Amino acid sequence: MKSPRRYAPMGGSLAPVRVAGFRWNGWQPSAVYALLLHYGDFWQRKTPLYYENYKFDEWKSIIRGSPISGKPRNDIFRRFLNDLIDSGTDVSTVLALKRGHYSPNQKAPDLRSQLLWYNHFLHESMWGQGNSIAIGDGSENDPDEVFPEKKAFRNTKGDFKGGNPAKLSEILQFSPPR
Repeated sequence: MKSPRRYAPMGGSLAPVRVAGFRWNGWQPSAVYALLLHYGDFWQRKTPLYYENYKFDEWKSIIRGSPISGKPRNDIFRRFLNDLIDSGTDVSTVLALKRGHYSPNQKAPDLRSQLLWYNHFLHESMWGQGNSIAIGDGSENDPDEVFPEKKAFRNTKGDFKGGNPAKLSEILQFSPPR
């Protein structure tokens, strides 16, 4: 009897994974990004350097667990995938469980906590414009409305050349808790 085939990610998206008892079941990349946020820092910082620009869809690096700026993050995707397989469910179910156990903390100083905070309230609309989050736009006076010590968080297609970069604080449908 043949063993189930496993497919590797290709071309910026995940190809179907066939393993006994496991299925992606209509996954969306934005849901996978949201779930990976609960496991650690998996994004890649990209140029330009006059504002912070982070890509969330570098699947080759995410899966391999390549170090970023000297910080090893080798087990993030492995832990995510193991939890997903062990759950016997799909990405949206595991994400709902993670969100149910998450307590938003607007005082958290680190980038991952701030991204988790936005994702908790925006869900997958956080990535409506593309697979990148930019902090600031190169201008001096651009504080974020939720995290005033940071510059504004924007969802972009990867840069500010075209598209419609959206401020995450403006996407919120309510006044954030203070």
